[in-house]
Amino acid sequence: AVRSVTWLEMAEDDTDLPDVVFPPAWRLRLPRDRTPSADDVDDLEFLHFRLPPMARALFWLPFEDFRSYRRGTEKREQAIRSFMAEFFAALDRMPNLREFVSRPMHPTHRFGQPSGLSTPLYSLTCQTFRQTADKKVMQRNDGFCTFIIPYIAHRESLGTAPIDRLCLVDESVWSFVPRINPGVVDGFRALRYLDLCITTCQTLIQLKRLGRCLGAAAALEELRLCLDRDVGPHGSAVFDLIFQPRYEHPRLRDIDLVAVPFTALQILRLVNRTARSLRRLAFDNCAVPGRLIYAFQLIPNLLLESFTSVSPTVMFEADHEL
Repeated sequence: AVRSVTWLEMAEDDTDLPDVVFPPAWRLRLPRDRTPSADDVDDLEFLHFRLPPMARALFWLPFEDFRSYRRGTEKREQAIRSFMAEFFAALDRMPNLREFVSRPMHPTHRFGQPSGLSTPLYSLTCQTFRQTADKKVMQRNDGFCTFIIPYIAHRESLGTAPIDRLCLVDESVWSFVPRINPGVVDGFRALRYLDLCITTCQTLIQLKRLGRCLGAAAALEELRLCLDRDVGPHGSAVFDLIFQPRYEHPRLRDIDLVAVPFTALQILRLVNRTARSLRRLAFDNCAVPGRLIYAFQLIPNLLLESFTSVSPTVMFEADHEL
């Protein structure tokens, strides 16, 4: 029985092959002093006449083309409506489904043969379309935002067991966080397990949206937050925006932080708020001052079963109560 569904995210499409879709004139000509061989003719025919339709046949969801917004939006919405009905119907037949994973497609992932394409497909991989500069900044993790989140809400309306596990890895150096809206926040409400790997956020306000998602997950039991791909300049200011004090997580028993900047006071406040339920605390590549470890012993009701820290300042592990 299916318990987990993974969406491999890739915003790029055939429009990211500009020299193939719209080849410059010089690409179509050979030097005057060179007689084209049969291989030259075959290469030019493939590159400029056979490859473009192959590439176009691989992609079905148009990105939001702001250069032609109305036409692009209409095509996109039509594709979404068509696929969403089939996607929802397929998942409805998976009563044991509990987890969604949204992560980047691996660069070496090979695409299959599109239906309805008579020409044998040249072996195209994900990295073929990732040669140009990032132009689809606002469309990252499209599968998660466009299909997974709406399905989580739909699942709750069925009266069956909800989706309670979510693993989300940002697709590129630009985060999905700016796309967070009330619908995305609602998708976090039933979660018991959450694993987030977040990349660059341009403003602190955007991180506040992520905090609302975490706050909505009041039933959360396990949390892993990774910021090791974040190159933003915000420092420990991100901590109070993500872990906003007004939100409570009375069942949270497992916290795993990777490359998350914080001050000793900030982490003490978080541990104090979750002390009654917290049993495992782990830091990886976080600046953990040694005195913080001993300060945990002073927090009432804190009974950690496991504490791990691997960081620039502390390497410490204990598998007994503190």
